[in-house]
Amino acid sequence: MWGAPVAVALRREEQWPLRGPDVRLILDDPAMEGPLAGLSAALAWAASLGRDRVLVTACDTPFLPLDLAQRLEEGLRPDAGAAVAATPGRLHPACALWRVESLALVRAEAAEGRRSLRGVAARAGAAIIEWPAEEEDAFVNINTPEDLRLAQARLEVISRP
Repeated sequence: MWGAPVAVALRREEQWPLRGPDVRLILDDPAMEGPLAGLSAALAWAASLGRDRVLVTACDTPFLPLDLAQRLEEGLRPDAGAAVAATPGRLHPACALWRVESLALVRAEAAEGRRSLRGVAARAGAAIIEWPAEEEDAFVNINTPEDLRLAQARLEVISRP
């Protein structure tokens, strides 16, 4: 089953003001900086639960495709450490299905001063799972007040009957 349990990886617990029984907070690996710290924490958490894979997404991508988990799972080759979402000409390494066994690689990358999700995905032999160009907006990030305004307008259009 995908979607349960759900965890949010953070640098500090106070970054997540919402509390509830359905979301577990896990702290970034303190020995790392950047996105690999959250990935390392997610992989370690999944391993502690006896899982062999973990689906990770960025918290600032609110329009992810409904079939994200399914398509990544279907595309995860036996020899790949991960399956990463992509749209034509663009890799989305924050939206990926990772094998828990990739934790050692992630930690090694960080120990060598590397912090790139793209780089660790490449070294893990990640399968690249393409979405068509018309679904590119599904992976849009909200990083600025203007991005947020555009996303809110999009939600208004989507939610109209």
